[in-house]
Amino acid sequence: MATGIRKLFFGSTTERVLRETTRPVLITPPHDPGLVQVEDGRRLIRRILVPVDLSPASEGQAQIACGLAEALGVRLILAHVIEPVTSRLASRVNLARVEADRRSIADDAMSALMKTMPSGLQVEALVAYGDPAEELAKVARDRQAGLIVVGVHGSPVHGLRMGSVTYRLICLCPTLVLALPPQLRDGVEVRGAAEFKASAV
Repeated sequence: MATGIRKLFFGSTTERVLRETTRPVLITPPHDPGLVQVEDGRRLIRRILVPVDLSPASEGQAQIACGLAEALGVRLILAHVIEPVTSRLASRVNLARVEADRRSIADDAMSALMKTMPSGLQVEALVAYGDPAEELAKVARDRQAGLIVVGVHGSPVHGLRMGSVTYRLICLCPTLVLALPPQLRDGVEVRGAAEFKASAV
């Protein structure tokens, strides 16, 4: 769980930055690792976790993470979480069939997303079931992901929804989180790995 200080800070300052920015925002954990060199990136990051909702924006989000993974020489984990059906309607339908259909749709969408990944890059696809923020935090912890690349959902008026998966994930994970605003994920051409490598040198 995140500390109260982390939640308070996020709720006051970082939330406002994420609401207004059109640029990626790197959110750092509360502890200070000290001076970090670019060469230390691979050792510190280890793996990059990319939570995807399988919307059209997911491919752009994944491609940005790919460039970072290639530049750092680390593995990439694409993860999608299926949230349980909790409505009163669930008791009136064949819930097992509905969940099986949802899993099949998610598996197909993840397979299609995997086909867009560069050859040679080590990529793993995961489909989990449960509370999205908690399951994603568990994946980050269990797979020792040092960076999470996540899309921010919101609007210029209302900003990041405080109950959203992104907000809760940031609070739950004491690791680096790169938050991508909708403008970047949806409408900006993704730079290639060579440009990421050049900018990292």
